[in-house]
Amino acid sequence: MADPENPDMAKERSRGNLTSQYGVSVTAVGTGGECALHWKGEVRAATGNSANAEFVAADTAKQLATKRRNAFVKVKITNVDLVSTARITPLRPLGLGDHLIVLTNSELFIAHVLALYKQGGGKMAKNLSVTKAEGISALSYVGVELFPFQTGRTFTQFSTLLRTQRVAHLFPIEVMTILANKPVINNVGLELSEHDMGTFNDLKRELAKLILGIKTYKKRVPDVVEDE
Repeated sequence: MADPENPDMAKERSRGNLTSQYGVSVTAVGTGGECALHWKGEVRAATGNSANAEFVAADTAKQLATKRRNAFVKVKITNVDLVSTARITPLRPLGLGDHLIVLTNSELFIAHVLALYKQGGGKMAKNLSVTKAEGISALSYVGVELFPFQTGRTFTQFSTLLRTQRVAHLFPIEVMTILANKPVINNVGLELSEHDMGTFNDLKRELAKLILGIKTYKKRVPDVVEDE
């Protein structure tokens, strides 16, 4: 069986790509141990021909999707259907330029998608840059620009006065949902629709459970919780 690419090297290379492309410093999210856990404990390298590699990748994504749902069921999230799929489906794939609600460093943000990565097949099993994903669990991680909450329905850019961005790499489990509507871009940052602001507030009320759900997902012990 092929070994997956070292997660720290993979993140460092793609972090450099984002820095080069957008001219900003990339903030790494998650410790090295968390990176290794995600890669070694949850992602299997594909072997054999390309058809077999695609089958393995699809099977792995299915397993991770089930694990994701079970983790949020276990902590009793109210809208488990929302966070289990992040509303990303073949009918509504995630693409570059989309906006998300994400949870990182124990805080909710709006995120603008800059890059998407998935693990490729073959002997090297390296991360590949892709332009869309039909399921959140099919990805290795997501490169985003983060917008923290300011007031009302407005989310501002980091260090607006200095015109800098806060760019981060997030694991798929940190993506809560894709926005239902495209936010309005203004001179401060982003303004959400009333519907998406309602979703953000609903998730914020369950922040402690969401954090626990992410921790549950990252555990090495197999999750045996079944949805009722």
